[in-house]
Parts: sequence; C-alpha cells; structure tokens
Amino acid sequence: LTCSTATAGALVYTTNATLSIHRCAFVGVGAGGTSCTQDAIVLGGTQQIEAGSGWDDGFQGYGTVIDQNHFSKIKTAVKLQAFCNAVIVSNNNVWNTCGNASGAPFIINGQAGAQDAVGNSFIGNLIEISYYAYGYMFDKASRNTIHGGGFYDETATSLAAVIFASTANHNFLRGAFKSAALTSVIDNGVNSYEDTANSGSQSFFKNPYKYRTL
Repeated sequence: LTCSTATAGALVYTTNATLSIHRCAFVGVGAGGTSCTQDAIVLGGTQQIEAGSGWDDGFQGYGTVIDQNHFSKIKTAVKLQAFCNAVIVSNNNVWNTCGNASGAPFIINGQAGAQDAVGNSFIGNLIEISYYAYGYMFDKASRNTIHGGGFYDETATSLAAVIFASTANHNFLRGAFKSAALTSVIDNGVNSYEDTANSGSQSFFKNPYKYRTL
C-alpha cells in the first residue's frame, strides 16, 4: 500500500472496525529516513468518546491483529490512540528507510481523559532504529507488553529502545535484543518492568517481582 504523494493522514485509519492486517507492505514517498512524513496505520482518534460515529472518536476495534508486515519510508508504522485496547502488533519489520528524529515506529498515546490504552501486545517486531529517537513510545498507556524482537543499527539519532512518559504505568518490556550501546528504557512513568535478554545487562523491576510454584 502506497501513495504517489505523502498524505496528511495515515494510509490506514480506523475507529470502529476490528482489523486483521497480515503480510502487507506499507511504502511512503520521498527520501526516507528522518524526512519521512507518511504514517501507515492509526487505530482510534484523539477523543475519548465511545459514540462510534465521529471521525475522531475512540477506538472500538478490539482484537485487531497487525502481523508480518513490512514498512519502508514510513514515519509511524502503528499508532494506538484513545480507547485502543487488546491489540496485537507482531512480527513486523521496520526498515532503516523509515524514521522520525523525535518519534518512534510504534506509539501508544491513549490521549487525554480518564482511561489509558491497556492490554496491548507488541511481539517479535524488528526495528532498524537508525533514524528514530525510540523504538516504542508509550503515553497514557498501562499494562501493555513488549516481548522479543529487537532494535538494530542505532545511530546518534537513536536515544533509547523504549520511552515511557510520566503517564505510562505498569508496562513490561521483555527479552528484546539491542546492542550495549543503545539505552534500553527511559522511564518517566510508574512501576514499569524490564526483563532483559542481553548479555551483561540487568533486569529492572520497580516493585517486588514474585514467582510461585504451581
């Protein structure tokens, strides 16, 4: 899916529909890298409204799966907004032709209001982070999971694999590959957790982490 010139909106935008997007390619235009302007997939509007009839209303497509897609010359691959819950984003490839010097390919921003975006899973995504500040950005987001995958080919533009805003709480990063040179998490939130798979790195848990025998 592509366009002849960059569009103001995303290539795919939905508020109500439950989507299954599998094995697609999303290709922007222009030089790529930090000059990218085209977003690929946006789930939900910016208003925490559940009416379902407004263009900018919150998301109602619970159970959406975005899996095994490829992104090139894209600014934001997948953005989850108001009421965006229970979405799986898995096994996608973000190539180093994509970028945003102050952003990330995968973003949760639950938007202003009483509810966070919750229960979303990012699994096994490959991010060539060369022209991004971050791999993931979470804001107004809680109890979401990043599992596996990895962050490759960092540059001076790349500040951290993940950034949690002050309104991002109880999120979990587990087992994603990165080099020792890339900061793992910038955590401005509350009680987020990191369980690293990288040699020589430490796992980080803000609260006691308990195991029990079944």
